[in-house]
Amino acid sequence: MENGTSIIELIDGTEKELMKLGYRPTPVKVYQRIWKRFRNYSAEHGEVKFSEEFGAVFLKETYGWPNESGNKNTTYMRNAARAIRLLGDFKQHGVVLRGKRIFYRGWEEHFGKTLDEFKRHGTAVGLSTGSVFRIEQVLQKFFEYLRMRDIQSCDVLDCKIIDGFVKTLAGYVPKTLSVCMFALRAFFDFLFETGVTGENLRKYVPCVRNVRRRSIPSVWSKEEAKQIIDAVDTASPIGKRDMAILLMISRLGMRQSDVVSQRKTKVSRFTYQKDD
Repeated sequence: MENGTSIIELIDGTEKELMKLGYRPTPVKVYQRIWKRFRNYSAEHGEVKFSEEFGAVFLKETYGWPNESGNKNTTYMRNAARAIRLLGDFKQHGVVLRGKRIFYRGWEEHFGKTLDEFKRHGTAVGLSTGSVFRIEQVLQKFFEYLRMRDIQSCDVLDCKIIDGFVKTLAGYVPKTLSVCMFALRAFFDFLFETGVTGENLRKYVPCVRNVRRRSIPSVWSKEEAKQIIDAVDTASPIGKRDMAILLMISRLGMRQSDVVSQRKTKVSRFTYQKDD
């Protein structure tokens, strides 16, 4: 929707979109009550246009969201936050982004066969079962986005469509974004290789830098390592297991992954002797 859309028009458009998507009457009524309060709040404060900042102020003053008292956010508060987020999503993308718990597969009519073909292709080129599954989860969201934009075929995809979908992923952590971009590139490679698209659309997928290590690893001094080892109670099986792990790390220099790979080895097979 246009940036100049009023709050009243935005609420009306979002409500119609929910009806179009087949949302159940109960949650829609909950959102309608919250939007009514938001309209009244906006009128009292002289705000006509919607903004994320104003929505956040409304949630804080009216519903106490987010809860900073240390207690959990209530369902009442989460519904209010969801209602305002729906307005923000519809304003920015022109579509309503579905939550994880909503399993709607309306995209299957036009993209179900394509997804099945991609899954077979992924297995054939050596992708692991886990990779194919993760890519499938991302593509389901992508296909749902296309369906909501009335796009019924992959041969009309272009940079604007891809950019629009990527914007719906705003707020995801870098690791999740990295997985999503990997999934899109793999899918666009498939579309190009099978002749569905005339160019490889992977070049329009942004790069997301996923830094795996965010801190300098800690190091034990010789004295600290000895104190830790001396503190282990080896009278119990668990203590013996812990002792074996600590000795592998401190004396053999084994990495965490090396220790984990030995998880099937019984503790009773290890022998050790403390330093004097």
